[in-house]
Amino acid sequence: MKLGVLLFLFVIHSALAEEIKLRIVAANKSDNFELGVGSRVKLEFVQRNETHDAVFMGKMIGHPQYGEELLFLDEKDTRIFMIDSKSVRSPSVAKSRMQNLISTIDQAGETCAAYALYHFWLQTAAVGLAGNGELMTVMSKEHSRMKLLEESITRYYMGRSFSIKPVMKNFGDRFGFKCREKVFENSAKAIDYIYKHTMAGKSVIIEFFIGSKMVTSDIELQDFETKVEMDSRLWIPRKVGERNAGGHAIVASAAFTLNGRKKVLVLDSNWNEPRVWDLEAYLGGKTALNEMIFHSCD
Repeated sequence: MKLGVLLFLFVIHSALAEEIKLRIVAANKSDNFELGVGSRVKLEFVQRNETHDAVFMGKMIGHPQYGEELLFLDEKDTRIFMIDSKSVRSPSVAKSRMQNLISTIDQAGETCAAYALYHFWLQTAAVGLAGNGELMTVMSKEHSRMKLLEESITRYYMGRSFSIKPVMKNFGDRFGFKCREKVFENSAKAIDYIYKHTMAGKSVIIEFFIGSKMVTSDIELQDFETKVEMDSRLWIPRKVGERNAGGHAIVASAAFTLNGRKKVLVLDSNWNEPRVWDLEAYLGGKTALNEMIFHSCD
């Protein structure tokens, strides 16, 4: 295709791009961000002359196809829209002060535990939790990030311990964090633990055994510009009595409420985009909670 045609298509695309103004109604804040996941906002679609209420679901960074996207939940439609960051104007808060949410790397083979370790630390750095500063240095360059991923795989699988706990401790000591492993017998305590940590932007690795089938999320995810819908399936802990179909590990990274129910955005290395867990539905009832392990660092 000739350069002139490419430039013409670019101009047409730019002219048709949606201009959206972001206004904050009620912000979730922390020391590291002014606009956190769960913040209530209004989106003004300038060309349409329309205003819609929405819930901010984070600034997703590093997506291999879409780049930097702002995520907004339409509660009425129960759909999260991924909107190109360049289309959104936010005079009340700088985009650098929005809560980041990483785009995960697709796992290679059955390596979810190692990828969960890597994504945990990548997400920790993305929300500005610096520790002793070494984590930020490692995550600042592609080469050192990939070395950390390689080390996560080597320590977990080649070390033959097949345990996240010692690997987390090693990384925590190096980066200036105190890491803990927890198990729960009571689902309410497990839900409270995850919710409180992720509300503050602190991630939690969750290990669990899965059943034979995925579930379909009741919250869909769609790219706003292309209208492409993401895979809405996800893995959740198996229920007592379900056949064990293997182990899995994900990273819970941000919390919000929807219709009075506690939800978390999780990073699952089977997909590049986040998934939504309903904590009461997936950790309550007959969930095999005694099989689950939770890891966090402060």
